[in-house]
Amino acid sequence: MRAGDSWIFPKGWKGTAEVVETVRKVYMIIS
Repeated sequence: MRAGDSWIFPKGWKGTAEVVETVRKVYMIIS
């Protein structure tokens, strides 16, 4: 799989904003 493919994001996500928020939450939990 190549970078940029949509497999990274679950279907139904509306845009980058939701992805960024989710990544931030996960990052805060991990760190």
